[in-house]
Amino acid sequence: MGVSVHQATIKEIENYISLLSDDFIDEHVKFRFTYTDKSKLREDMINKLKDEIIHSSIEINEVMVGADVVFVKMTESGKLKPTHLDKAIEYSKTNIVSLEFNKEGLITHIRRHHG
Repeated sequence: MGVSVHQATIKEIENYISLLSDDFIDEHVKFRFTYTDKSKLREDMINKLKDEIIHSSIEINEVMVGADVVFVKMTESGKLKPTHLDKAIEYSKTNIVSLEFNKEGLITHIRRHHG
């Protein structure tokens, strides 16, 4: 199941952030980087809207669902030119993301295992 990715809008970023609990953790395990502040996450996501996306796609390889957690194994590929670099970057990686939910159905913890 492949998904073509388009440039997000601020409204879509707000919709995404509304899925997070107030005390969420968004952890990029490989890079030892964590978000816990919605305003910082929002700011960084809006700044990424300035990047030029040449092409981007995500293929969902596998999904496992538990009582309060979902694991998604996906292959991401694309080519983009970040505003802070003077050349484009091409990538293709398989990543695993886990999403943990609270009783209200909001995301409390995201763990991103980058390939």
